[in-house]
Amino acid sequence: MKSSTVVIGVACASLAVFVFLLAEVTHFGRLWWLDRSVNEIMSQQSAWIVLLSRGLHYLFSAISLILISIILALVLWRRIGRRRAVLIAGPMLLGAGVNQLVKLLVARPRPVNAMIALSDSAFPSGHTSATAIFFGIMCMVLLPRLTPGLPRAVMISASAFLVALVGFSRLALHVHWLTDVLAGLALGGTVISIGLLVQGFFPPARPVKASSGRKPPGRR
Repeated sequence: MKSSTVVIGVACASLAVFVFLLAEVTHFGRLWWLDRSVNEIMSQQSAWIVLLSRGLHYLFSAISLILISIILALVLWRRIGRRRAVLIAGPMLLGAGVNQLVKLLVARPRPVNAMIALSDSAFPSGHTSATAIFFGIMCMVLLPRLTPGLPRAVMISASAFLVALVGFSRLALHVHWLTDVLAGLALGGTVISIGLLVQGFFPPARPVKASSGRKPPGRR
């Protein structure tokens, strides 16, 4: 019960941040100075940072991560059960659908100094949200199989680092404003929290034990 309360709290907080950023971008514009300032700061980048960011752009695209999650769900189908396997690919598809819908509704232009030509809307960052959801799924699947302590800490730290790195790369390539990236993180946090709550209704499948062939005591 306590863990469910924490997850619900994270889901509500993430959703609140996303709605706040959505309102700021579409109506108020009070964070425009922050977007513009970060974009100007990120203009001074080393060549290796740009090269790394370009690699991350293609490696962690939403399509690539969706395909990987579907393959992973199919591989683990029998081991973890049908319903829990669906919960691996489901959050990725949900996140991608919400992301594209918001992009169509907001239609926010990307920075004019973008290093990669992209035709869709800037808000929210699809790469950031997809990466956050994907590594959230990885933690959801792998953490229960890891021993408590250092292995779990390494898994969580590595996942958080890669999500932050992808978010940074979107700014380094000038394909997103800072609020786009933050909204992508908030969307990812919301979807993963929903996935964790839904997963709680489907306990892991237990293998059926073979009968030993012995009769109960007192019966012949």
